[in-house]
Amino acid sequence: MYYEKNSIFISIHSLFSVLIGCHKSAPENDGPDKYDYEYELTDFFGTYYGSHFGKNGEYNFNSTFHNMKLDGLLFIDGVSYIFDIYTSAPIDVNNPLPQAGKYTLGKKDETKEMTFTPNSKIEHVDKDGFLTASLALKEGEMTIAYENGNLIMEAFIVDNLGKSHHVSYSGPAPFTDSSQGPTDQITIIERDVDFDAPNSWTSYANNIGLEEGLIKVCFSLYDMNFDSSGYFIYPGNNLR
Repeated sequence: MYYEKNSIFISIHSLFSVLIGCHKSAPENDGPDKYDYEYELTDFFGTYYGSHFGKNGEYNFNSTFHNMKLDGLLFIDGVSYIFDIYTSAPIDVNNPLPQAGKYTLGKKDETKEMTFTPNSKIEHVDKDGFLTASLALKEGEMTIAYENGNLIMEAFIVDNLGKSHHVSYSGPAPFTDSSQGPTDQITIIERDVDFDAPNSWTSYANNIGLEEGLIKVCFSLYDMNFDSSGYFIYPGNNLR
């Protein structure tokens, strides 16, 4: 579940066609164990939101598994699998982690335990850091286990284009704890904010529901740098 204090979406009349790229060539699907895309993902970051977004008190973990490279301030040249997970209460509140077990793709507007919601997605980023594709999930299942302090994930997914994916990850699972906020209510800024933004980031969002020739672009303006893991170094401002 993503939370943004400020959102600015700008529709731009495009004179060019947006081409959806793929990070890896798809092998021929010539057998039951062949997939269009298959990755051993290398890195992870996530956010734990507690029970703020659960419709019936479920606990939310937004989990991103990826194989991108950090180039200065940008993640580049790779693919991310982003799972919006709902589960029961974590065993250790001081080190919250999703429950081990099998998760399946849930239904729209539902937050049942042991599901990941349709807000989950697949994103491809090119070598220049531009988002070239953002794909929804049509069906899928994922298993999570723990061994020697590592999270072990394996997922079988079909995206909204009908392509099959088999992805796995084994490694640390650092979750940022945002369980004390925000809530599902938008925070109102009650003071003027004035800052210089030496850094910026722009990405193609989508063209869903827009007239032909229009696209939606997300701009992010910020005055912070990133640490070695790709997280903002606070304090600072980020206007999106």
